[in-house]
Amino acid sequence: MGLMKSLKVNSLLNAIKSMMRIAFPLITLPYVSRVLQVENLGKYNFSLTVVTYFSYIASLGINGYGIRNGSAIRNDKQQFENFACEIFTINIVSMTIAYLLLII
Repeated sequence: MGLMKSLKVNSLLNAIKSMMRIAFPLITLPYVSRVLQVENLGKYNFSLTVVTYFSYIASLGINGYGIRNGSAIRNDKQQFENFACEIFTINIVSMTIAYLLLII
């Protein structure tokens, strides 16, 4: 019974989150557009695009790799802890490289 309640709550919260992803920009975009004006909004969008590209470089597919390989060793606590440390280190190194490239 507890599992069904948990699934219902998770489904409800996921639906609310999805609706907020649609509603929030619809509410804030007119205000931001009016305050920033066309030229500054274009600068913001360009900057956001550049930062997004560097965040893609920083991620390097680490999430998929971590999920795939972490699920294979989830029952061995010691091996999983070592794997988590390795993933964290890879993430820090790739993030540092992406920041350096962004600064350059």
